[in-house]
Amino acid sequence: MKKKSYNIAVFVRDQEYLDQIEQYLEKSYKNIENITITYISEHKLKSKHNLINLNSYYDEVNIPQSEKEFYDSLDNKYWKNKKIYKADPRYVTNIKNITWIDQCKLIYSCRKIYEEKSFDLILMGGAAYLFWIVPQLVALEKNILSYKLFFFDYINPYFDGIRLWFCTDPFWDIDINSNYDFKWEKSKARNHIKDLKKSIIEDDFNLDAIALTLREDFTPKKLNNIIKNILKSLLSKDNLGPKRLKASIEARKNQKLYIDFDNLPEKFLLFPLNQPVDEQLLLRAPGFEDNYKNLLYVLENLSKDITLIVKEHPVNPGMIEAKLIKKLMSDYNNVYFISPSIPLRKILRKSQGLITINSTSGLESLLINKNVLALGMGYYKKLNSVYTVDNHPVKDVLESMSEEKSIVDPVEIDFLLEKILNQTFPEPGKYPDKKLEIDKTMSEAFYYKIKQLKSQS
Repeated sequence: MKKKSYNIAVFVRDQEYLDQIEQYLEKSYKNIENITITYISEHKLKSKHNLINLNSYYDEVNIPQSEKEFYDSLDNKYWKNKKIYKADPRYVTNIKNITWIDQCKLIYSCRKIYEEKSFDLILMGGAAYLFWIVPQLVALEKNILSYKLFFFDYINPYFDGIRLWFCTDPFWDIDINSNYDFKWEKSKARNHIKDLKKSIIEDDFNLDAIALTLREDFTPKKLNNIIKNILKSLLSKDNLGPKRLKASIEARKNQKLYIDFDNLPEKFLLFPLNQPVDEQLLLRAPGFEDNYKNLLYVLENLSKDITLIVKEHPVNPGMIEAKLIKKLMSDYNNVYFISPSIPLRKILRKSQGLITINSTSGLESLLINKNVLALGMGYYKKLNSVYTVDNHPVKDVLESMSEEKSIVDPVEIDFLLEKILNQTFPEPGKYPDKKLEIDKTMSEAFYYKIKQLKSQS
């Protein structure tokens, strides 16, 4: 009797991406029998495997009469953020005119493809491109196992090596499909967590230290860099270059408005801002996509006797104009901005707690026993150790957070980290070199995961 083929679909961006992924998959499944690969793209590509061009399905889609009709048709259970296309980097940078119609075509086409084909597994990249987010959400609708592949190195001690997250939900809900976790040896996971905590708590390694190295092109301290990037932005095809240049100028103005670290009040809540055009805001924070509006939301609900300290993201200082900062500090006497160059941890240790949308700062805070309010979606939001405004008025939550008592449960945090580790590759405690071993690690990850899933099918 012929063994059933294990059918894998891979959504690919372009020929270069297909060639790369194909290489990893070839290495990974060559010793596993009866594997069928189908690549799906919006472009005409070349492969020795099956290919599906989405455009042939787009032509057959019946577009709803209105945008409202389309969004009303989406189930909130899966489509927590219905306007996915607005998080697409091509939309954000204005490189491509993407609309709700493009999203509609992709949803309906994926539904039809999944009905026609019997896929056991669907894979896509980690970025917030429409054609990588939508296929996973439709897979969730159809109860088909799917993975978005993220590099998740920051849960390694000292941000060391490679860690690949097989994520089953674009909104980072780690509770979905836990039956398909790697199930690493518990002792290795616990030792990994112990080392991670040591790097953050004892050795004071900053998760935002990497971010500081990424802003060299637009740092307000180096005028020659700003001049160089004026030329770059003029040649740029997207709309972010000019915005970053303007931010560089604003960042120089903002420096004069920052409170000195030594002058911080005895009690305060800390609000480190997300990158303004990052998927953390645009995808995983429906209703909280705008940093300035988020600040207003907090301040309008914050008691006047509670001080708010705001820290711009170290990669994007100046994205909030100096005049807006001045207006905030004029309208509210309990808000101050602090230099984004000061390590987050240094400020956080003096605070009563942290307000975040869904950034990595939330994990840092929890690990050093500081209360966290998460306004967006993310992997740590469902913890009992985390404040949310889902079921409680934000005024009450902010009042509770300002109290000295911490609600953080270290046991719960360890459980969360262990669960995440069981969705990542390689096994805990291993940190392959990023420059030398990425190809090998990617291939091994695919082999390990496909072999595991095929044996369970």
